[in-house]
This record gives sequence, C-alpha cells and structure tokens, in this order.
Amino acid sequence: MNSEFLLFLGGIYQWKFKILKDTRGNEGICLGVSLANVKDFSHLTSKDMWLYRSYNGGLYNDGEILHPINPMPEYSIDDIITVQVDLDEGTMSFGKNAAPLVLAFDNLPTNVELYPIVVFYTSNHGKHYVIIKEMEKTDSLMKYRF
Repeated sequence: MNSEFLLFLGGIYQWKFKILKDTRGNEGICLGVSLANVKDFSHLTSKDMWLYRSYNGGLYNDGEILHPINPMPEYSIDDIITVQVDLDEGTMSFGKNAAPLVLAFDNLPTNVELYPIVVFYTSNHGKHYVIIKEMEKTDSLMKYRF
C-alpha cells in the first residue's frame, strides 16, 4: 500500500473521490476504508472493509448493515463523495457533492492503520474510473491535491 495514503493512528482525515466513469443504473463501486491486510475483498462479506455502495447507498462491514445509523444516498457518474474518518472516535462520514457529511459508521477500529479503498464489484471490468481529488488531515497542515 502507498504510505502517502495511510491513515495514521489518531486524528481526523478527509478526502474526496470523484466518480469519472461507471454504468448508470448498474453502478459497481464501493468507497471506504480497509485494514492493511484485507483477507476478503467481497463487499458482501468482508470484516476488513467499511464500505459505501454506489448502486443503492448501502453500507457494508461483515455483510450489509440492514439498520444503518443514517440512510445514505446512491451515487454515480460525476458525483464527488467526501469521506471523513475520525480515528479518535472510530467514525466515518460521507457527503455527496455539496451535501453535509452524514455519519455512516461508528465502529471503526481506533488502534490500527486504515487505508482509503475503492472496490469494483461488477463484471464490467474496465468500465469504472475513480480518482482521489484531495486528501487532508484536518488537524494539521498536511494536504494533498491530485
């Protein structure tokens, strides 16, 4: 993994993903964070990832979360998804385009390193493109623009 995108122990991190290309109506992207050594890359079963699914706005960690803290909107082509991770509180929030951040997870581990992750889960290989627009640690002067 690229250490430039490592979320160190403690602090608040924020970054933005832009969805450049996907199949509208059959979106196949999940965004979120993962442990360094993911053992199961399926968004449906992994305990190593905390994910927000584009197709239905579903949230996943050890299966789909059937009763989320807050409902999340679907997202697709040209949307920008802001992700904020608070490693002191163990929370992750998402915002779609200019909407305010919405708490999605309150069960992130606070004693391990986490990484931003994008999971593509459809058979339309080569049809999905996502870029990280910017990343910052909000309690410091560190900021990366891409």
